[in-house]
Amino acid sequence: MAVIVGQRRVVRQAQELARQAECHSKLV
Repeated sequence: MAVIVGQRRVVRQAQELARQAECHSKLV
């Protein structure tokens, strides 16, 4: 269970980073 939660957290972080990068590229 803990491993799955950790993986979910990593996936969420990756999605947030991708979203931030997308917004940044739109601003630039």
